[in-house]
Amino acid sequence: MPRVMLLLLIGALVSAQAADAQACTPPKHPYFEYQVERAVSFIGDTTARPRPRLVTRRLAEQNADPATLIVAFIVDSLGTAQAGSLHILKSPSQDANGAVYAAYTAWKFTPALVGGCRVAQLVQTEVER
Repeated sequence: MPRVMLLLLIGALVSAQAADAQACTPPKHPYFEYQVERAVSFIGDTTARPRPRLVTRRLAEQNADPATLIVAFIVDSLGTAQAGSLHILKSPSQDANGAVYAAYTAWKFTPALVGGCRVAQLVQTEVER
């Protein structure tokens, strides 16, 4: 009998978590930064360098050092950079490109929000080396 009680308790907890889960319809496309209520933000100390600096595209273009990488990628609704979405927009060298390609899927973010729902966002940013 205690085993049945334990199973019922586990079932009740799983049901409660499912009720609290995000009840949002995922969009068909990622959002741009200006379209979200809360933009993606990098969770520091989740990876070794290189790491994103998350500045706006305009700021990145104005302050761009010739040795700076500028990249674009999609962060999904779970806060993970989507594999295969990285595009290098500006780079000083192929070595720098390789380092970013190796590191970007390990970067972690807080996801963007629209209407209280987590959504994918296109991120364009500088990368610190």
